[in-house]
Amino acid sequence: MRINCEKNLIVEDKIILFLFKHDYLKNKLIYPLDITQEGIQKAVNCDHAHVSRILHRNIKEDFISKSLSRIENKNRKQHIYLLTDKGVKYALELMERGMSFKSLFAAKDYHQKRIIEFY
Repeated sequence: MRINCEKNLIVEDKIILFLFKHDYLKNKLIYPLDITQEGIQKAVNCDHAHVSRILHRNIKEDFISKSLSRIENKNRKQHIYLLTDKGVKYALELMERGMSFKSLFAAKDYHQKRIIEFY
């Protein structure tokens, strides 16, 4: 997980920042759909397989934790993804470098999904 240059953000970092935005949800009984793989996929506007690979890689690197929990308006449990302490530290580093939520999910076509330019 690295930033290509100071003004570019890769999909892995978008996911980290997205989960950081939802970090307040830790230790809840029922979670929103946003922090499931489906919700993350919609938020970062990327295909299912790519998000799956990124999530699994970040779980192995101990940036993200995965657990089975209840989801709002769903009858069954699903996997949720939350940042570990290491992931929170990394998200804070990204924030210090000037990455913002404002233009985080602005990409619309396939070629802009992987790297998004910030102003």
